[in-house]
Amino acid sequence: MKIPQKKILSNSIALLLFAFILAMLISPRFKAKIIAGLMNLGLFQPDVSDVRPQQGIPAGYPIHFSTSDGQHFTNESFRNKVVFINFWATWCPPCIAEMPAINDLYAKLKNNPNILFLLVNADKDPKKAAEFIKGKKFQMPVAVSQSTIPATWYKGTLPTTVVLDKNGNIVYRHEGTANYSSRQFREFLQGLLK
Repeated sequence: MKIPQKKILSNSIALLLFAFILAMLISPRFKAKIIAGLMNLGLFQPDVSDVRPQQGIPAGYPIHFSTSDGQHFTNESFRNKVVFINFWATWCPPCIAEMPAINDLYAKLKNNPNILFLLVNADKDPKKAAEFIKGKKFQMPVAVSQSTIPATWYKGTLPTTVVLDKNGNIVYRHEGTANYSSRQFREFLQGLLK
């Protein structure tokens, strides 16, 4: 008995689709690569066209951070600087997918002393986060929070990106993946310095 070509083709497509879905569910790396590929196609662009400053956190509300090399600092060091903050985790595929774009943005702006980058690891393990970043050959500074993050910054969704202006006001907040390496986003950050 000969099996029809159409049946072989449809079964093959169904099997490939099943394997693809299974890989998406099981492998965070595979999912991150798919999301990164979609970002490269132009999806997940951050929208900075209608940005209105929102109230920042109250003055005197200290948020403590620490790095893997033992440095400690607070949000008070952010004064008079534009700050790009990304909340992420090593196990989060969308976080991993957007990291190359964040690293590219960081590489282009890291020499500007008035723009700070801070990747806040939700795992609360600075050494593990630093090893992950180093293993991926990224250059971005990584920290963990040692105090409660205000809900105006982070509500628990990963990844979440927040941009603060020089006065500490939130001028951009996005939950989910975005391609931050675009010229438009870079110009948005630089424009906040004026």
